[in-house]
Amino acid sequence: MATSLELMRQATADLLYPSEKDAPFQVFAWKHAGAVTKKNICALAGLPADSPVELVEFGKFFAPLLKVQKWYGPQEQAKIKRYAALHAVLMESLQRPKVFKIGKTRLKIYIVGKLGPDEVGGVATEALET
Repeated sequence: MATSLELMRQATADLLYPSEKDAPFQVFAWKHAGAVTKKNICALAGLPADSPVELVEFGKFFAPLLKVQKWYGPQEQAKIKRYAALHAVLMESLQRPKVFKIGKTRLKIYIVGKLGPDEVGGVATEALET
């Protein structure tokens, strides 16, 4: 049986997060992390403590990735299915998933939740928003 981290790796394989700079997802796990908050996410991620952090609701983050447009062809439809699969894996694997956007223009994005009693994890990606 595949572990949560393996399922996340499978769901993100060759999947890009769309922005002005399409970027791959990376799976991560942090042991002994405790609760992940706006205050400690930068330390956990190894980013400067004074980085701006925005907490985004999990469903709101995924909404544009899962929205079907009338003009979508087979390629776009396939991408939506991949994002829906990732959404499902994260909902199943993570307890209380949260999305943190760190930075201003060049963002680091962490989708994180509890994996077990003493471990948090999820997927991370980057975005360019000008």
